[in-house]
Amino acid sequence: LRNGNLLRLNYGIAVLHALLMACFVALPLALQEQAGLPRENHWWVYLTALLLSFVAMVPLIIYAERQRQIKRVVLGAILLLAATQPIMWLSMNSLTGLVIATVLFFIAFNVLEATLPSMLSKIAPAGSKGTAMGIYSTSQFAGAAIGGVLGGAVYGSFGLGGVFVCCALLAISWFAIGATMTEPPYVTSYRLAVDPILVRDEAFLRRVL
Repeated sequence: LRNGNLLRLNYGIAVLHALLMACFVALPLALQEQAGLPRENHWWVYLTALLLSFVAMVPLIIYAERQRQIKRVVLGAILLLAATQPIMWLSMNSLTGLVIATVLFFIAFNVLEATLPSMLSKIAPAGSKGTAMGIYSTSQFAGAAIGGVLGGAVYGSFGLGGVFVCCALLAISWFAIGATMTEPPYVTSYRLAVDPILVRDEAFLRRVL
């Protein structure tokens, strides 16, 4: 809780899932009421977005890990997440525009969903990874709960456009906080086989540790 980089990750995963829940208060309504797509046909929009985003995120994740550019990829995905919201707002009457924005949203979402736990494992102290993951997961579910409430409240007061604007502002706040994060350390884990007899040797363990 005193680690600034971990707190930034916790805020990030909370915002990510708040955006998901809030956005999906407005997006189905935009598809049906504004773009004229019946509810029973929404599945193909989500399925298309999901499949294309999985294909698109793979090279981005490989680049982030191999080129040691995780922070750059994460910040780029946050900006993409923010950019999709005004696109959805301006494309509410265009089915094509909403589909494109949904695909871009899921590309950014899936990249972040995959890279944030990787950053957590690199940043968390060796003896506290379980605790860090527990707080991270709690932040994730808290963000989802807040996002659903926030999306409904904003929709009730400001309509569909208000939800997309609110989501864009949340993403921008995350970018501002994430930009101050330091690049995570890039380390490699090695697993060594030790003879069971040596494991019981206290003097040997002291030398190894």
